[in-house]
Amino acid sequence: MAKYEKNNKTILPPGEPHQGLAFLPVTALRLTPEQANALYQLGLKNIGQLFDLPRASLTRRFPEPDHGEAVLKRLDQAVGSYEEPLIAPEHQPDFRFTAAPIDPFIDLPTIERSFYELLDQLFALLDKLQQGVLHLRLDCFFGDGKIKSFPIRLAQPSRSKPHIKRLFDEKLVTIDPGFGIDALVLNANKIDQLPAHQLQLDTYTQTTRQDENLSPLLDRVANRIGPGAVYRLAPRESHLPEQSQKTVHPLKPQDWEKWPHNLRRPAMLFTHPEPIEVIAQVPEGPPIKFLWRKVLRHIVYAQGPERILPEWWADLADRLRVRDYFEIEDHKGLRYWVFREGHYDDPMEKGAPAWRLHGLFA
Repeated sequence: MAKYEKNNKTILPPGEPHQGLAFLPVTALRLTPEQANALYQLGLKNIGQLFDLPRASLTRRFPEPDHGEAVLKRLDQAVGSYEEPLIAPEHQPDFRFTAAPIDPFIDLPTIERSFYELLDQLFALLDKLQQGVLHLRLDCFFGDGKIKSFPIRLAQPSRSKPHIKRLFDEKLVTIDPGFGIDALVLNANKIDQLPAHQLQLDTYTQTTRQDENLSPLLDRVANRIGPGAVYRLAPRESHLPEQSQKTVHPLKPQDWEKWPHNLRRPAMLFTHPEPIEVIAQVPEGPPIKFLWRKVLRHIVYAQGPERILPEWWADLADRLRVRDYFEIEDHKGLRYWVFREGHYDDPMEKGAPAWRLHGLFA
């Protein structure tokens, strides 16, 4: 199959893909050996012969329907009538170090020793270039042809060998050499300048940056539970509570001055406000009781309302209504942030007002 992709280059005439593909053998369709052999047994050797057959008839000629459907799919992909997403080639690493001994690695201590030698080569180069690394990946090439990768992502550029060694130690213990590992390849990506600097002037003056102390902890947590699970909240320009914040990198510079300081907001804000059933003394007043998650809660204190209008310029403006928020406290001392969406006796409203619970105060 490879020779049709690399060595033989065919330029198809515009609007005539069938004519340009007809003379190629059926193996050029990237079929499996079983599918290609089934076609050969039917006397079908060129792609042009497949075009001449009715599609339903072609499928019935196969002993297994899955093979016929696979051939039709490859035909449609070849002429462009069936979409085939293309995967971009993987970016080549900035640095790559390989350990490929004559005899395969068959035990974990030997694997660890060879891997640490690769780390020594990497960090010797990083120290010479005054650079740090963000992404690392160890590829293990097994004797049976399998490849197992162990990626590591850092919160900020680093060339601390003890720190990165500790992150990899948690992954190396899971390696089962099986019948042997032929090669270890250490790839390093996202290289950035990291000049040497003095962390401590004397025993009384500590100059280590806070994010540098936090970075090793973030790396350990993120590589255990996933890189997207560790983040920090930052303000977003929106007065709707559920849209007024966004997730950013945990070590991104903080814009504390952009957070509104004159608004009371709960410590826990639900992504999707939960519906509640409310009993109020007056229609526009705060609730005196509400039912949430099948539990009836009696209100002893209420403050509000704080009115929040919908963003008229947003796409969902016609589906959002005016909200009146109340900060309430029940008889057990728990505090809630609830809102009434819509107004009573308003001819412009679409349906009756709805009550929802949006957050919990600490």
